[in-house]
Amino acid sequence: AKDSVIDKLREYLKEASYLENNTFCVVAGGIFLEQKMYREALELAVSANSRNSDGNLEKMLLEAQIYLSIGRADLALKALQKMQELEDDDALTQIANIVLCLYHGGQQKVTDGLELIEDLINGNSATIQLINMQCAANMHLKNWTTAWKLCKQARDLAKQLQATHPSFVMPSTTLINSITCLQNLNKGHEILPKLYEQLKELDPEHEFVKQNEAMMQLFEKSAKNFKV
Repeated sequence: AKDSVIDKLREYLKEASYLENNTFCVVAGGIFLEQKMYREALELAVSANSRNSDGNLEKMLLEAQIYLSIGRADLALKALQKMQELEDDDALTQIANIVLCLYHGGQQKVTDGLELIEDLINGNSATIQLINMQCAANMHLKNWTTAWKLCKQARDLAKQLQATHPSFVMPSTTLINSITCLQNLNKGHEILPKLYEQLKELDPEHEFVKQNEAMMQLFEKSAKNFKV
């Protein structure tokens, strides 16, 4: 199914009219980013063919996310600076700033990021993306109990959205955050397998799942050597 989506996107990209549509470029670029097709995603994010490309915050945010995904925090910072010059107070600019703070880590950066998240939530509303980032910030700071409460809040909100929008899918990040919190709290031994199975079903190609499966296979292989 994923291959067919990518093939369809490639067909669309052959037509100039699609490249002139900023919304299409952002959505398509996000799909390419999820598939780790960084070159294709970046081409759309910085495309000179799109109208108003120099002033589109959504494309600049995508650009920053791509650069962070390939370890180029310096270029992500330049994308953020462009956003700040264009509209410093916009929510998208603040999200880009938060993502950079969490990427760099460290007590002060993460605390700064957490304050920005709380400002956005207080000024607007708590979205799943913001709660997930708030959870990530607290995990960075090792506030595991607070982080777990935020995980439950994100999952509850996702369930509410699923009730009204059946096609809505719970973000993988919400499940991964939940699993990580429970492991560090040494709790939830009954719910952990359910969360992991839900994640595997939702996103079997996620790097978290791949690494965990590889580790389990290695453990099972090693365990055989100790059988009496």
